[in-house]
Amino acid sequence: GQVIGIASGASGGDLMFHEICQELSIEHRLYLPVPQDQFRNKFVSPGGEEWEKRFTALLKTCPSPPHLAESTDLPVWLTTKKDYSVWQRANLWLIYEALTLGEEITLLALWDGVTTQGSGDTYHMMTVANRHGGFVFPIYTTDLLRVDSASPTS
Repeated sequence: GQVIGIASGASGGDLMFHEICQELSIEHRLYLPVPQDQFRNKFVSPGGEEWEKRFTALLKTCPSPPHLAESTDLPVWLTTKKDYSVWQRANLWLIYEALTLGEEITLLALWDGVTTQGSGDTYHMMTVANRHGGFVFPIYTTDLLRVDSASPTS
């Protein structure tokens, strides 16, 4: 069937995901929890100039990406929901967007193996995808680091 990659654009795994999709000619879509400038300031720029360049390049291939909200503040109607954050809301939004594209979803999750309770992080995204019938494929960062440290250096 059709394969479409969906991710946000934070420095690190998100940007690498989009770059790999592009390299493999896989259609990919960028979704941001907040508008581009806010997102860049909070989730790209702290990673450094190289990530900023990569984010700018991504925006050229995915112009005008949709965003979930105008700020990281929850809407008033959600502020009474206990232990709920904009990041949990963003994870749900991405899963629902994926579900509108087809019957099956697969989540490739770059994960450090740390389980948390509802914080809107990778573990939360994995539980949401699983709850909605998605196949969850974790890629453990610890394994990647082990492989990298085993590589010969010049």
